[in-house]
Amino acid sequence: MLFGAAAGASIPRGRVPSGALLLTLSTGCSWLVLGALLCLLTRKRALDLAEACLITMAYGEAVLVSGAGIDWVLLQSNFRLIDPVPLNVGFILVSNIVMAFVFVVRLRRLEVGVAQSLGLWLIGLNGSWPLFLMLFKRLLDGGK
Repeated sequence: MLFGAAAGASIPRGRVPSGALLLTLSTGCSWLVLGALLCLLTRKRALDLAEACLITMAYGEAVLVSGAGIDWVLLQSNFRLIDPVPLNVGFILVSNIVMAFVFVVRLRRLEVGVAQSLGLWLIGLNGSWPLFLMLFKRLLDGGK
């Protein structure tokens, strides 16, 4: 939520509450899709998979919290030489890459192959996230 709020505030015409809610809802639902696919397709213990996902999230959140800090510093200083949209897309991209790496490493410990881990990551998380993002954006914008 912190990153969503900071990104929402820094993007032109952005709004803190809706930015935070949009990113939190879409990301949370994507993790649920990934978790369900993991349980169905790997047949590993749900608690072991949940632990791997939570550790993965912690690494991603470290990147996003850093990004939120940079957003807030830029907002407070009125530093407008940096376009906040690609900056925030970059934070999300770096977070995703870091998390994908950690996810593969954690699942390797559970004897899940790299190809299966990355496939589940790309379909379950990265595949569902933009769909949820569009859905919740539409709902938050009043159906427009």
